[in-house]
Amino acid sequence: MQTQTMSTTTTQPGGPAHRHCWGWVALLIVITLTAYLPAVGNGYIWDDDAYLTNNKLLDSGKDLWHIWRYWGSVPDYYPLTFTTFWLEKRLWGLDPLGYHVNNVLLHALNAVLLWRLLAMLKVPGAWLAAAVFALHPVNVETVAWITQRKNVLSTAFYLASMIAFLHFYLPREAEAHPRKWWYVLSFLCYLLAMLSKTVAITMPMVLLVVLWWKRGRISMRSAALLAPFAIAAVHLCRAGMWTQHHIVRASGPEWDFSFLERCLIAGRVLWSYAYTVAWPAELVFIYPRWTIDTGAWWQYLFPAGAVAVPVSFWLLRHRIGRGPLAAALCFGLTLGPASGFFNVYWQRFSFVADHVLYVAAIAMMTLATTAAHRLVARWGGAFRLPVILATALLLMALGTLTWRQLPAYRHEETLWRHTLKHNPQAWIAHNNLGRYLEKAGRTDEAIDQYRKGLENKPDHAKMHNNLAIALQNRGEIDEATRQYRLAVHHDPRFVAAFFNLGNVLMLHHKYDQAIEQYRLALRLTPRNAVIHDQMAIALRSAGLIEKAIDHHRMAIQIDPRTAQMHFNLGMALAQAERHDESIQALRRAITLKPDYARSHFRLALVLKKTGRTRDAIHHLRRTTQLNPNRWEPFHIQAWILATDPRADVRDAEQAIPLAYHAVALTGGGNAKTLDTLAAALAVTGQYDNAVAAATKAYNLAKSKGNHALTDQISRRLDLYRKGQPYRQSDHQR
Repeated sequence: MQTQTMSTTTTQPGGPAHRHCWGWVALLIVITLTAYLPAVGNGYIWDDDAYLTNNKLLDSGKDLWHIWRYWGSVPDYYPLTFTTFWLEKRLWGLDPLGYHVNNVLLHALNAVLLWRLLAMLKVPGAWLAAAVFALHPVNVETVAWITQRKNVLSTAFYLASMIAFLHFYLPREAEAHPRKWWYVLSFLCYLLAMLSKTVAITMPMVLLVVLWWKRGRISMRSAALLAPFAIAAVHLCRAGMWTQHHIVRASGPEWDFSFLERCLIAGRVLWSYAYTVAWPAELVFIYPRWTIDTGAWWQYLFPAGAVAVPVSFWLLRHRIGRGPLAAALCFGLTLGPASGFFNVYWQRFSFVADHVLYVAAIAMMTLATTAAHRLVARWGGAFRLPVILATALLLMALGTLTWRQLPAYRHEETLWRHTLKHNPQAWIAHNNLGRYLEKAGRTDEAIDQYRKGLENKPDHAKMHNNLAIALQNRGEIDEATRQYRLAVHHDPRFVAAFFNLGNVLMLHHKYDQAIEQYRLALRLTPRNAVIHDQMAIALRSAGLIEKAIDHHRMAIQIDPRTAQMHFNLGMALAQAERHDESIQALRRAITLKPDYARSHFRLALVLKKTGRTRDAIHHLRRTTQLNPNRWEPFHIQAWILATDPRADVRDAEQAIPLAYHAVALTGGGNAKTLDTLAAALAVTGQYDNAVAAATKAYNLAKSKGNHALTDQISRRLDLYRKGQPYRQSDHQR
């Protein structure tokens, strides 16, 4: 990248006039697709749920507009990225194949665009630099991770913007007046890059460095032309900073560093990234997060060295050219937003991440390939064959490392186990692996991962909460309660932990304590319908029916479209003997969810209690259709048809098979179903069978100590022995 070579026309494959240009383009695409072939079989990993699989804003065009209009509607304000997901979801749903294929294709496009950019700048070794970028394993994290669509998409527009700007700013000699539409296209592409990922903010500064490298100075014209880019960048960056602070919450003790500490972080970050590009031997999804100590003298060597390198290049610029300094500045500027001076969420786990290098690494790769090209040119043509072989071996080695790295991103378990193999202290990997295992039903393994994670991060509230959920699922209620209490202790604003603690206290019938936990949760999120609903259930359990009804109504006011909320209100109103209101609430639940068997059943009970027997039978029949394995609706329907005092309601022919079915569902060991069968048999004059069934029901009720039912069956048994059926009186209905 020496200055002296900038004005000469390159004759290597990167030259824009090369007659085999399209062949080299094809080769670049082929090697990229070959290296990333295993990626197309990968699934979803971390954050893919928030960005894609569980993102409800991708379900309609109205929600898509919401993504563009409101900063906080999605984890990051990258509306163009989410628009691509929205379009693809309509093409192939949630099949990960399509998303992975597009990420790989975009990466191949970026390699071609990079070659075109470097060729325009007449950089020696341009094609090799693009090939190294295409195959370098440090880019696996970006390409194989669907969430990083934002990275590959933003980079495509980033490179296109630079190419268009250079077409405008560095016109060919035959063009006396550059075409202004190149400038407009460049600005448009830059906006699209920023709307894909705001890390593109550094492009105007990188362009200034490139123009200084080409011309040896920064003119007022170039600064003025790039001013609109900078203004747009600042405006769009506000959205990114706002979402990082308010949505993903990149703030708190883990980001509480002094300016001096941030300088130490930044210096070490730059050297860590440079080493990763130069020696990509052990790439990890989450690297160990080092400790910053302002009292350790050796930590100052990193920022000192980071300053010394560009200073040295500046002092040597007349001997080695401006290229090395330009590359160093581009590398540092591109990494600037993620170097530690600004809070970024993933820096909670590690100060470095491979996906940050996707654009920044281009500067180092270009510098290395250019230096190699100049050395070969100095040695002469005698080394042509060894150089070709060495280049092929280099690209094969990089492609092999990429191929070997891709299986780690196959799914969440492979990702987190690979991370823990290289970074056993990664508590977030233990936590996320635990969540994956728990969803897979491997609860014991999940608990083991949570406990290991808490050994490294004992104050992590969410991990205590996750461990508590797993323990609760395994039936260890007391230990789950303790873990929930630790969760709220470490994070007094952790709503889910308060809610879950309230739920587990409900299991212990500690209703007053549960109500207090729900109250604390509602203090933090007063418009949470689920918590209001659960608070109401706790109040009902504590006998505070009217207060419960108030909370049920509040839940419905917040979320009027959920059938469960209306069902729970109907249950509370029935408990308060407000039957007409209960019927109205239960009917609303059925309107919202016609196949809601519980609502049909409970509505039938309230209708039966208010004397609306025919309506009750209709809903009981609907219940048996929706849930044919539940014995109660068969039993109650048979009882009504056998014992109702009104002849136009009774139907013994229907009652008997319903009663037999209820007995079969209970295995013949339920006194109530046998009592109903006896009543149905007696209606048809089968008194001997009725006596036998009733006797068995009597003995079962007596053995279980159910004296009230025993007395009732005894009275009915006397009727059957006298050859009389049983009829409910009006007050019994």
